[in-house]
Amino acid sequence: MENLQHDYRLVEDSLGETMLSLVVAKGYLMRLLRNEPIAIYLHQHHADLLEELVSIMEAVSSDARHLERE
Repeated sequence: MENLQHDYRLVEDSLGETMLSLVVAKGYLMRLLRNEPIAIYLHQHHADLLEELVSIMEAVSSDARHLERE
């Protein structure tokens, strides 16, 4: 149980930095997807990848909002 608590504290301590990295990456992806030629290319040639990227960005947004409430 002591090891579990130690591991939990380590994860908790690094959570803020991890979320910051994810939010920055999400912002970069959002800028890329706002670029119409890039969005069209991804939609035409890699629709499955585009769908996954959007899903990941939504999950990051949701997690970031959840952390702000805490």
